[in-house]
Amino acid sequence: RLGKACGWDEARSITCAGGGEIKWSEFKSETRAREMLLAEFDINVNKDRYQLSSREEVNVIFEGVPTKAIKTKLSLDAPSFITKGRNERIIYYVMQEFDGVYVAAVMSYYVLGQQGDKLPPLLSEVLELR
Repeated sequence: RLGKACGWDEARSITCAGGGEIKWSEFKSETRAREMLLAEFDINVNKDRYQLSSREEVNVIFEGVPTKAIKTKLSLDAPSFITKGRNERIIYYVMQEFDGVYVAAVMSYYVLGQQGDKLPPLLSEVLELR
């Protein structure tokens, strides 16, 4: 159901060419889930050539459940001819409890042209903006 443009990078990590990426983990405790999201946030904002341009808490629906997510925008410092115009990366960090299991997910995509905040198809499968 992922289509030809998508593939599994590793367990619990899906990437679609030009269409976003979702990574997730499951935890028995909320604390561990939050720690994972904080670690992923630190990794992403400290990458070479990226600069954090915004960070905000937003309302979303994740797997059918209303919740909050942290939305970040990272600017990539590289020429457009290298990035093919994708100089901005939007990342959502979300955690939600389902039947006693805490799911922590990091969902991202590169903005292309006039796409703006419109989610790519992969992310739209599990995330809805409110």
